[in-house]
Amino acid sequence: MVWLLLSPIDSLAGTLPSNFAGFLVLLGAIIWLSFRIADHAGALATCFGEPYGTMILVIAGIVVECLMVTTVMMHADDDPFMARDTIYAGAIFASMV
Repeated sequence: MVWLLLSPIDSLAGTLPSNFAGFLVLLGAIIWLSFRIADHAGALATCFGEPYGTMILVIAGIVVECLMVTTVMMHADDDPFMARDTIYAGAIFASMV
């Protein structure tokens, strides 16, 4: 019974519109979750006051960045330059802020 429900989804796998739709869904989820993390960190920063609030916001940003770098590095091929390029890109992004 479940196969009958998943059969249309399976037939769409690999087509350009379904890949683009999946990309948009994942991009939307990442953006939404990033804003939710910042919102929660901001609420905690307000509760704890000035020195600890700033530290909470910075640590939240670092955790999000580390998770993104870890995800990229774990799903990459066996490329010896992936770690260097990923850290370099993170340094470039950090210098832009």
